[in-house]
Amino acid sequence: MKKFSNSMRRSQQAGFTLIELIVVIVILGILAATALPRFMDVGTEARAASVSAVRGSLNAATAMVHSRWLISQTSPVKMEGLDVTVDAAGYPTIATTQIASMAGINSTDYTTIAPNSSVATAPTTGASETAFVPISVAGTSKAAKCYVKYAAAVISSATPPVVTPPVISQDTSGC
Repeated sequence: MKKFSNSMRRSQQAGFTLIELIVVIVILGILAATALPRFMDVGTEARAASVSAVRGSLNAATAMVHSRWLISQTSPVKMEGLDVTVDAAGYPTIATTQIASMAGINSTDYTTIAPNSSVATAPTTGASETAFVPISVAGTSKAAKCYVKYAAAVISSATPPVVTPPVISQDTSGC
């Protein structure tokens, strides 16, 4: 008889109780609720990283063009099959297709904002500026705060002329 009661207890204790199962489900739910917002924001971080990469590409391409110009002192500067028109100081001019091509900015990934643009859904650009906005935010209110802007070099009329190199800036606050 004793043997029967021990085997009966073992069969009753097998598995999880309903309370243990509910506690585990609640804990998993809390963990999921705290982790979900972090994973929902991955698109924003990816756009910001992409904008930063475009800025780096523009910086590198501009430096390469200027370096080649310093050697040859002629315009256009040949760069990987592309003739890049430069100003008197050897920096790339503001021709938007040229800037995008020399930096490897693809039109399927980025929209180019032309000089003198003033649209609510895009960054404002001056006469010597062009901007690049990720396609995923182009035409939305986010585009005005998710871009890379290239401002051409400025050459003063003083003697000797003072050259301010191109300014490449970014804003990722709205990505």
